[in-house]
Amino acid sequence: MMNRLMIWPMIFMLFSSYGWAKEIILWNSAGAWHIGQPVYDQGVNAKKMNQTLKSFSQSQADIVVLGEYHQPAVEADTFKVLLKKFPFFKYVPVSTLNSHIGYGIFSKTAFSVNVQNDALEWGSPITKAEWKKRSENTNWDFTRSLVICQFDNFQLIPAHLSQPWTYLNQISGLKEILWGTDHPVAYQLNTLNNYQTNLPTVLIGDFNLPRELMGKTPKAWEKLSRWERVKFPSKVSSFPAPSTHFGMPSMLLDQAFTRNLSQEITGEVFNAEGSDHLPILIRF
Repeated sequence: MMNRLMIWPMIFMLFSSYGWAKEIILWNSAGAWHIGQPVYDQGVNAKKMNQTLKSFSQSQADIVVLGEYHQPAVEADTFKVLLKKFPFFKYVPVSTLNSHIGYGIFSKTAFSVNVQNDALEWGSPITKAEWKKRSENTNWDFTRSLVICQFDNFQLIPAHLSQPWTYLNQISGLKEILWGTDHPVAYQLNTLNNYQTNLPTVLIGDFNLPRELMGKTPKAWEKLSRWERVKFPSKVSSFPAPSTHFGMPSMLLDQAFTRNLSQEITGEVFNAEGSDHLPILIRF
């Protein structure tokens, strides 16, 4: 069995009373983060990433979902190893404006994908205009598509919500993001909250909103009230990874939520190198 400490994507083990049991690996980010990032040596980091991706072929996982997937950063041999273990692969862009970055989904079994392009609403026209102005010098817009992966008896929704870091540079913006609801992530959470399904569903990914900061839970999380949060031990964080030396406060940005599952679900965070995020593990 693969050493868990060597696994840096998020790993999900699903043991359900519905008669199905799955292990799902999800990691953010697979490739995009290794482009134009001076945090530490690109070549070394990319090498570690590919080594870890190859190690998934030795795991018990049924599904691997890679967030911020950028094909050029994944070596051809790595991709071949993954396909041998997970023969069904689909790539889904995170949005229409960011078609070169998205989700790389590998599975042992066939599945379908329903994509609602740019469906995650991120504000009123006035709010959109203000946020667009604040982010006009960046290459990463606030638009996000809703991606629904349909397997035989459950759904998986990978998420990578907006990155409002430009707004965070201002004190008023920080207060709004942490304790307000008039910002892109809050609107996207509200859209996800209104998603209707009767199937067991897992919503998981990088939400770009800490579960807790400065001893407080951001008000925007109230927008996701219809989902059950996977519980993590107190005082754990998934970002930034210690190896990145970002100098930012530690936060639990990578989280998981479920719907139509009756049992309590717990999660863990594991130490690993090679990404700006640490992996998380959930079991149910």
